Amino acid sequence: METVLDRLFVSNDESVGKLPAWAAFHLALGGALARAINDEQRIVLAMALPTRAFSAVLLTFGVVATRANIGSSSGGTSIDELCALPLGTKLAVRDGVKWSTGDFIGCRSNDEHRLVGIQFRSGLRHFLPASQLHRVWPAAAVPSKKTAQSQVNSEFLRGLLSSVDPISFVMWPRFDVLLVGQLGLIKAEAQTPIWIAHQRQRSASGTLQDVIGLRQLLPPGHAYRSGVQATAARKPQTAASLNPDTIVLFDGAAAFLRWGEHFSNFNSIVLLDRTDYRLEEAADKLNQNYMKDRIGSESIDFNDDLVPDGVEVMTYREGRR
Repeated sequence: METVLDRLFVSNDESVGKLPAWAAFHLALGGALARAINDEQRIVLAMALPTRAFSAVLLTFGVVATRANIGSSSGGTSIDELCALPLGTKLAVRDGVKWSTGDFIGCRSNDEHRLVGIQFRSGLRHFLPASQLHRVWPAAAVPSKKTAQSQVNSEFLRGLLSSVDPISFVMWPRFDVLLVGQLGLIKAEAQTPIWIAHQRQRSASGTLQDVIGLRQLLPPGHAYRSGVQATAARKPQTAASLNPDTIVLFDGAAAFLRWGEHFSNFNSIVLLDRTDYRLEEAADKLNQNYMKDRIGSESIDFNDDLVPDGVEVMTYREGRR
């Protein structure tokens, strides 16, 4: 049976060809990870590779595309971020493809649960629990429909994300993946051209960025799906700015060794290049975590036969801390 992967093409200097097995493996693995995540546990996926080139952006592509197609209800803004906003901040609340705005009126507790208060133009006040915040953002973070229309590559996204309205896809930000690595390298790889073949022999061109929505490549106020933290950053991305199901992808041994503990409550991908001089140090740290914290090793539904030669994959689950 044909899948989206069968209709993706890439280009070299002379011709357009089918997606290489290496790339298809990463997209499929990212999709399998996205489907396997739950609220009770976190998943750690570690890979040793002959080279890390494009692995991070391809896995991110697989995660974002899969979550969009299966209609993940997570996203929005964390309750810590919302409760820290000044009173009167405009909030946008999504209802399907429509949205309305209201004023933030503060947070309160109810039976040990915090609620976020919003007053709409009609005067109605709603206090929303954390389970409803996947549809709430500061209004300044949501682009207008006109801005979204100018940003979206509609034909490409319609071919790739069959169950998603392209305008809605680029209007509503959500932090699917935080990549920790070399900013310049990841930005360059995200702009790689790719094609999707439609029915009736038509095709549409785009880039990996059209799907992964890397925040560092978007103008201010445009919706994002992923972001980059430099390995050498002095201040890390705050945990409060991520969603509970955000995946933190460590692109290289240095990224994992420096920031792994900081993001130890999030689903994680660890990419280790076999030529990296810190490979053994990072592998030892992973093995220690595996022996100490794992509660299960059957983590995702993925066909091991698809793993390319020279690649090792390890997955396991941990309890959330």
